[in-house]
Amino acid sequence: EFLRNVARMEPKFQIFSVPHQREWLARGWQNSIMFEHPQLLTPKAIEYIMSRHGFELQGKKVFADGHSMFYAFSYAGNASKSETSQQSLDEYAENKRLFRNWLKSNVDFVQNVNDRIDEATMNGEKPTVYMFGAHIFTQYLVSFGLRISAVEAILDNAEGKQGKRLYGLPLLVHSPKILSNVERPIVILRVGAYAEEIKRGILEVNARTVFWE
Repeated sequence: EFLRNVARMEPKFQIFSVPHQREWLARGWQNSIMFEHPQLLTPKAIEYIMSRHGFELQGKKVFADGHSMFYAFSYAGNASKSETSQQSLDEYAENKRLFRNWLKSNVDFVQNVNDRIDEATMNGEKPTVYMFGAHIFTQYLVSFGLRISAVEAILDNAEGKQGKRLYGLPLLVHSPKILSNVERPIVILRVGAYAEEIKRGILEVNARTVFWE
């Protein structure tokens, strides 16, 4: 309905960006499918839908190592109806494969983290473990079985979340600054496209931080 209304205005161009969900799903990132974008819009699907409404693709570019995609379409009305728009789009089998791989990737990650916690405990250590990301990044992993009882606290850079309890869990959210005086903190980090930026910030607080990712 939205695209039909846009097409009626016959705009010269439509330029927009969207999360590169297909790439996120392929990499196992938890936020690829969630409440903010519950439908999987692949590049093929986007181009198909736009073509069906009279828009021609002029260019597209991937931004920041798969974070998002920028699109430029021009409007040409019915004259733009390409072969793509005349064909049915069926990505079911491919999307199902991607989702299953996404699921396995996250389950395997959680199992690996739990094994490392067990190994450290068996060796007589008491690792100081934190987790970054309130809320999607943490809640997905907990739902996959991550041993949250071994986690000291959840870290997040958003000041509005700090000092509050993460919904459904007994842990409070803190600024990464609480790591400054911890001897050798371990941070569980699985935050998709934001990982390198977050790691840099944490290492500035405590260069001895170990990341499980």
